[in-house]
Amino acid sequence: MLKSFSQEEKKYLNFIVFWRQPDWGFYNRRNEAFTKHLAVNEKVNQVVHVEWLPLRGLLRMLYNYLYCKDKDLKALYLLHIKKALSLKVVKVNDKLGLYTILVVSNRSYNDYPGVNLLSKLQLFCLNQQLKLIQGPKIMLAYPPNQYLEAIIDTVEHDLLFVDLVDDLETVHTEINGRSVEKMYATVLSKCKKGYATADMLAKRYAQKFSCDIQYLANGVDSIDNSQDPQAENIAKTPVVGYFGILNREVDISIIEYLVNDNPEIDFHFIGKIEPTIGPIFLELVKNKKNVIYYGQIAHKNLGKYVSNFDVMANYKKADITTAGNDSIKIYEYLATGKPIVSTSIAPATRFSDVIYVSDDKAEFSACIKLAVREKTPEKIAKRKKLAGDNTWSKRVEIILNDVLNVL
Repeated sequence: MLKSFSQEEKKYLNFIVFWRQPDWGFYNRRNEAFTKHLAVNEKVNQVVHVEWLPLRGLLRMLYNYLYCKDKDLKALYLLHIKKALSLKVVKVNDKLGLYTILVVSNRSYNDYPGVNLLSKLQLFCLNQQLKLIQGPKIMLAYPPNQYLEAIIDTVEHDLLFVDLVDDLETVHTEINGRSVEKMYATVLSKCKKGYATADMLAKRYAQKFSCDIQYLANGVDSIDNSQDPQAENIAKTPVVGYFGILNREVDISIIEYLVNDNPEIDFHFIGKIEPTIGPIFLELVKNKKNVIYYGQIAHKNLGKYVSNFDVMANYKKADITTAGNDSIKIYEYLATGKPIVSTSIAPATRFSDVIYVSDDKAEFSACIKLAVREKTPEKIAKRKKLAGDNTWSKRVEIILNDVLNVL
């Protein structure tokens, strides 16, 4: 039964955001954007963002910290190391804190897979710190995750909200040996309210469970892509830019075609490379003069690179690997105002009047050629307006209103 709160107590809303992987600060994903905007909202008292990190992940963070040359990325690695080794919530500011559960063993404790005595101690310490916070506590959780059941059962909260950010059930039947379906069921059967990045996800899980789930699109913060005053302003080769993880979701065949079909255009890439397409992509970087790779950079520094791009491109496959997604990249591209060429993933298809959309390689290349010649101030203004209509702060207001309605 839901606890009753006075109007005075409702002035102190607190959120515990439980994310399923350790990537705070690197990509500004949906969970991070929600957390940051909740923390600056006047209706919110405190926000704690919780991640899990396996021991091998901590060792990787330490390695990256020691050998990374980018000072901003280095600072992020150090932050992850600090919060993994701390039993206290690491404060970012007066309203926002970060916490990591360090997983050093896969042995189970109290029937929670992967949760051992150390993890149990960390959850206990987190709970004790949260008890000191006044007002209702709302947990915003991101299933599926093998540790989520433990945190729901262990960490005290008044409301459980869930957020479904992709369609993992169609891609995986198991994660780390656990049924994805069962992980969804464990959480969704307990939740009071849910959100999903696709309407079809919202409908599917609302039919399966009693939890009220609604479609809630992604959003964007403004990206300052004003021209770097130190950058060369001389007429140059057109530049098509991409930022994001280069993984199995990226259609490398489109990139190969574009590079060969447009030798007069430079193709720039920013982001972490994963092994699924790494060898092929790095061969392009090595052998093609019009392919430039900057490596991974901190998300907050994207603007100074984007300022030199003439066109923004999205190469993500419109298939099962992106089913249920609502690409944040597209919203961020819209915020720049620049011409955009994309495959037919959401939300590009919703904004096709200002985005060139195609899944065919030759047609995609033709769109690139049109985009680099585009000189339409009206489209620039419309893209920026669309970004302004889809801000993270507006999404957070929907969540806060739902919380207050339930309370």
